[in-house]
Amino acid sequence: MMASLHAAVRLILGALCALFFLFGIRFLLRKCRNILLVKKISTPVTILLIYFAFLILRFFYPLPLPPRLALYLKTFFTFLGIYIVILFTEVLLVDYLVPLRRRIPPPSLLREIVRWALAIVVAFVLLKVMLNLDLSPIFFTSAAVTLVIGLAMRDLLSNLFSGITLNMERPFRTGDWVMAGSQIGEVVNTTWRATRIKTLDGDFVIIPNATISTEQIINYHAPSKLHARHLEVGVSYEASPNKVKDVMVKAALETDGVLKKHSPVVWLKDFGDFSITYELKFWIDNYGLYNEIEDEVRTRIWYSFKRNGIQIPFPIRNVYLRSISREDEQTLREREITENMAVMSSIEILKPLNRDELWELSSKAKARYYGRGEVLVRQGESGDSFFIIKDGAAEVSIVDERGKVSVVAHLAREGFFGEGSLLTGEQRSATVTAVEDTEVIVIEKSSFADILTRKPGICRSLSRILQSRLKELAEKRAVLEEIPEEEVEVESSSVLLKKIKDFFGL
Repeated sequence: MMASLHAAVRLILGALCALFFLFGIRFLLRKCRNILLVKKISTPVTILLIYFAFLILRFFYPLPLPPRLALYLKTFFTFLGIYIVILFTEVLLVDYLVPLRRRIPPPSLLREIVRWALAIVVAFVLLKVMLNLDLSPIFFTSAAVTLVIGLAMRDLLSNLFSGITLNMERPFRTGDWVMAGSQIGEVVNTTWRATRIKTLDGDFVIIPNATISTEQIINYHAPSKLHARHLEVGVSYEASPNKVKDVMVKAALETDGVLKKHSPVVWLKDFGDFSITYELKFWIDNYGLYNEIEDEVRTRIWYSFKRNGIQIPFPIRNVYLRSISREDEQTLREREITENMAVMSSIEILKPLNRDELWELSSKAKARYYGRGEVLVRQGESGDSFFIIKDGAAEVSIVDERGKVSVVAHLAREGFFGEGSLLTGEQRSATVTAVEDTEVIVIEKSSFADILTRKPGICRSLSRILQSRLKELAEKRAVLEEIPEEEVEVESSSVLLKKIKDFFGL
């Protein structure tokens, strides 16, 4: 009875110690799971820990185990321990030491081949030394069996050796965007059998290594991520080529994703039946976003053409004739001027003008269209024009001395900006960006000069209004830059009056 009780106590104590050892080490491994070395050897170490826990249990309570089975277990776990050493050495050399000497790590497939080759050699040695197995029949099989196995594994071996070749030549790496045959995508990985790429639609395409090794491969990330894109646009014969080229280049440079350090280029490519074809070449460094970038470039070109009176013609199949008299054209023009006057009459900076002067100014004003995200004016640029929003919306932002961008105002219909540049020729004090499709009325210095020349007395009223506007903007900037209110300085109306007169030569 006492012997049975003693045996039960030893069994319970051994089980507790084994469990404490097993779960204690597993807890430590889980805490260190973000370490690459621990992550690589976690699975084989767990299996080895179970064996050690079993040995601890046997230390307290000897369990009957057949000698042959004990020898097999010892052989297996000896192999497992050596395999962990191989893994440890691989991670230490390849993932820690090699990156210190070279930027490009060895191919993953090559690592697997070397690891498993060493593991097979270790397995054969242990089978010979510990189990005393004769392995010679494995190496001296009949030619017929070898032939049968070779034929059965022909495709597998072809993919294997093709994979080795791909990893040695490195035509692409993980993360590269490539075209392999008809497939375009980002390389995810290359295994023993196949290469997996992720397409622009987010689908995985598995291409056998034997197939991809015979395909023409275009790597969009080699020798660098720099990649050129080409767009063709048909333009009316009435637009001068140099003007079209300048507008297209500027539209491309203002597009996010287009590289500024490599200037876009435009060629006149062909004289077609109904348009002149121009080809735009620009550079990007993120191939995966080329559709989005091209869409934005085309959009900005359309708005830029609209603002500059450049037409994109198209072939007409059904022709409808409609005659418009000069009286009708005059009526449409007067209606447009009247609409502009209705907007301009509420603008503070234009209130010193009478109705006839507003009509004159409205008739000389220009309409321009901007798409969402386009910059109307940029901080620090020179200019001598005044903008009034007729339809749409925009936001006003400034960049402080630290390079921080802050939005200081939102403009909607009848919002205006640029009065300082119009009246004094000062550089733009802020950046204005369209937040939706926006139509603006643009008043230029040349249009305003005729009125001021005839009535120079208006300048005094304009200087007071401008001084008030500049003070308002300066106070907003001071709040953003945390400048004390008493340090805010704005030029007096008399100083601004002199600047206006000097700018217009009055």
